Amino acid sequence: MKLYIVGGYVRDTLLGKPHKDKDYVIVGAMQADLISAGYKLVGEDFPVFIHPTTGDQYTLIEGGDTSSALIGDLARRDITINAMALNNNSGELIDPFNGKQDLANGIIRHMPLFANDPLRILRVARFAARYDFSVAKETTELMQVMAASGILQTLAKDRIWTELEKILSENNSLKACKLLDSVGVITQIFKYASLTFPENEKAFNELSISNKFIALTWAFDYSDSDFSDMRVPVKVQRAYRLYLRVRKNYDTFDSLDSSAKVNFLMAIGAFNDMSVFADICPLLNMACPKAMVMTLGLAIAAAKTVDCEYISKNNANNIASAIFNARVNAININLCVIGEGNA
Repeated sequence: MKLYIVGGYVRDTLLGKPHKDKDYVIVGAMQADLISAGYKLVGEDFPVFIHPTTGDQYTLIEGGDTSSALIGDLARRDITINAMALNNNSGELIDPFNGKQDLANGIIRHMPLFANDPLRILRVARFAARYDFSVAKETTELMQVMAASGILQTLAKDRIWTELEKILSENNSLKACKLLDSVGVITQIFKYASLTFPENEKAFNELSISNKFIALTWAFDYSDSDFSDMRVPVKVQRAYRLYLRVRKNYDTFDSLDSSAKVNFLMAIGAFNDMSVFADICPLLNMACPKAMVMTLGLAIAAAKTVDCEYISKNNANNIASAIFNARVNAININLCVIGEGNA
């Protein structure tokens, strides 16, 4: 029985980067051997076992000699830099597809069975962004062919969003999105023809995942059914809708009187959850005049100082009107004081 470390740990170790998870491949053993040793069988399609004490994942490769079985396993992986193994005992690198050379040259290159899983297109974009690598010409061409075939439509939407979320979590995620756009994938995963790429790449890459998604897609004005189709999380949907409401009306906010400002804040749901507005502020600062964003934030903060519970207890009639008027007064007082301080 031989034990090998495979996948991301090998790749990142060669790059001198940390990688917390180790995936193992066992060659030359039988399922009964591992079960008797206390390993727990969890895989259905492939025999995958969990170590009884460490919790590490082990994939068992049965049949054939050790060398050919291992190479066969590596050949099924997505890209060459992920198709390497380390002998757990000797530390010998097993690299039948020249992944180490591609690492040294900063190239993402597909493996022979790449087209078996269209999600690998998004994975290529993610790794290109993470390591700032280029993509081999033949890999780019294959991605274009796959995208044009509409094969991404066969994927479960949850899988696409999960991978998209990983892409948007990368520090250089705009590079990944531009790569996906260049190979024709955007129409497959975003439902519309093209994204809005922000000019300030550094500022974009510093945004949260929700804000990156909004920055790329706000011009599409997605509907509830669109979100459902893409399996976009509710938190992201709420932030998206709030951003759209603000973005479409921000240019008039400063000119509104305090009563109209309260109506505007009610319309965008500002009194429901202040945290949603706080989440999108970095994006608003990128897209809108900073003075407007500041005024909007101050107006929300002022209106939120109103003690709605106290008013409800002390106004048997017209509670809603009393709360509204109190918010108008709070905005009047606070914004006037700030305006006088800046005069």
